[in-house]
Amino acid sequence: MAELFITSVRHAKSKGDALLADFTHKTGMYAPVRPPRGIEPDQVGEFLATRLKEDDPFGYFKQAWSLSLFYERAEAVPHCINALATPSGEYGDLVRATYAARIIGDLGEPAQAADAGDRLAELLSRPDASNLYPEFASAYEVLAPNASTDKAAEHFKRLLPRLERDIDESEKIAMHWSQANAMHADALPRAEAVGAFKEDLLAKPPEDRAADLVATYLETGDRTSDHLTIWAGRLLRKDAPENPEPIRAALDAAIEATLADDVLEQFEQDVISVKAIQAIIYLRQTPTQTQIEWLNDALTRDAIHMNFLWDDPEE
Repeated sequence: MAELFITSVRHAKSKGDALLADFTHKTGMYAPVRPPRGIEPDQVGEFLATRLKEDDPFGYFKQAWSLSLFYERAEAVPHCINALATPSGEYGDLVRATYAARIIGDLGEPAQAADAGDRLAELLSRPDASNLYPEFASAYEVLAPNASTDKAAEHFKRLLPRLERDIDESEKIAMHWSQANAMHADALPRAEAVGAFKEDLLAKPPEDRAADLVATYLETGDRTSDHLTIWAGRLLRKDAPENPEPIRAALDAAIEATLADDVLEQFEQDVISVKAIQAIIYLRQTPTQTQIEWLNDALTRDAIHMNFLWDDPEE
């Protein structure tokens, strides 16, 4: 199998450790949103294995998730399994559990993801869980298709009649009913649909899924989300070493269609085309002269220029 490219290593170990600690331990409004590039992937794995603890603040787990995704490292998974097993049910512990589940869903084994989904269903009964339904919903999307939502659905089938019975007693109960109903009627079925979408693409040969993966990564397809964007990017990165031609053809076609679309605002054209051209470069291919000229021109304008499939070579 051809070697999977992650990053051009350009930081010594001491610098890499400092960058990793800075990224992981700055949380809240000051948290960096983009994992540092240029660190030896094995060093990232060692950092996750030795520096992340099961009782760390949930912000650390959120950052560890981003690191694990870009560098394709699973060393945080054991800590996440332990974190899921022992939360007190308080707000911060429950948020940590949802991020731990996402790391397991993206980097763990299918059986581990299935167990994580069941554990999340148990945690839905904790009082503070009602304030965190969107976090639980996001976790179930990441865990799909390996985790079932059946136990979570059963929880809401029991909960909703009780809330509906008392819905006129307080605004708080009415709000809880609305949020719980949205989870049961919308979020959990959406997670199942995301799982089916991923299963369908995973079952296809790389050459047959390239166009759909590119559309998902560029967020021009029928099904998009923050999770699916990175999921598709990771699969493109995995497929590219041995199947570069269909991916390149799909990226070229997406760029051509985007730049020819008169309905799109220039900002939208820039976001999509820059993302696609950066992916071409990141996946070790050479853009055309026209693509290079467009990229250089677009980078002079305000847009999103730092995408998942990009190694930040200007650093």
